[in-house]
Amino acid sequence: MDAEKAGEIIKVATAIAEEMNAAGVSKMDKSQLIAGGRKYLKDNKMKVPEKEFMDVINEIWENVNKNGDKFITISELGQAIFSLVDQDGDGSLEPN
Repeated sequence: MDAEKAGEIIKVATAIAEEMNAAGVSKMDKSQLIAGGRKYLKDNKMKVPEKEFMDVINEIWENVNKNGDKFITISELGQAIFSLVDQDGDGSLEPN
């Protein structure tokens, strides 16, 4: 994944985490993720074709919902963000 795409995914994931925090929830289902994604687009005055939007939602869901249940949790979201930043997969942000 290139740095630009990773950066955008991190921005979206951070916005989702902030929405979850503001709502006082620690998990959301896929319909809530979709609603949060639409709010992100609206807040950032972005227009994206529906297929592209749903492709991104599905990619986020698959990469964040590691245990395969019907929810993503704030913990799973944090782990997914960390995994994007920890590009060498060693569990630290220290340069090698």
